[in-house]
Amino acid sequence: MQHDVTSILDGYLTLDQTAAELGIHIVTLKRWKSRRYGPKPIRVGARLYYKRDDWREFFENADKAKRGGRVG
Repeated sequence: MQHDVTSILDGYLTLDQTAAELGIHIVTLKRWKSRRYGPKPIRVGARLYYKRDDWREFFENADKAKRGGRVG
């Protein structure tokens, strides 16, 4: 019997992974974090993680705000 192996961190990204997915440099991501731009990361010990879905929601909300709250 084969079992699907899922990580407890599925849906979470390290800073490096987040920067790569966003297509930005890690320094840019750290600058955004220091300026409180974007979703708040989650600290686990000394490591920071972002939820992938938080970034999706952040960009969707930014797009809606840009269009004055209109959908479509």
